[in-house]
Amino acid sequence: MARCLIRMNDTIPLARVIGEILIGGENINDRSVDLISLRARIGIVVQKPNPFPKSPFETWLMDLEFMGWQSQGGA
Repeated sequence: MARCLIRMNDTIPLARVIGEILIGGENINDRSVDLISLRARIGIVVQKPNPFPKSPFETWLMDLEFMGWQSQGGA
C-alpha cells in the first residue's frame, strides 16, 4: 500500500497500475502529477532493525552524548 501512495511502482518496468487513489480530490496515479511534490506531501516511515549492538539504554546514552551531554560516571 505505501508503495502506491508515493508511486514507487513507477520504477518497476513490468508493474501495471489501475484504478484511482484520490488525495485532496486529486488522482495521484495521473501521469501529470509531479512526483517530487507528491512525495513531499506524503511521508512514509519504514522500520529498520536497530543498527547499534548495545542495549536501548546504552543507545539512548549515546544519543545524549552526541548532543553534548557528558556522563558523570556509572549507572
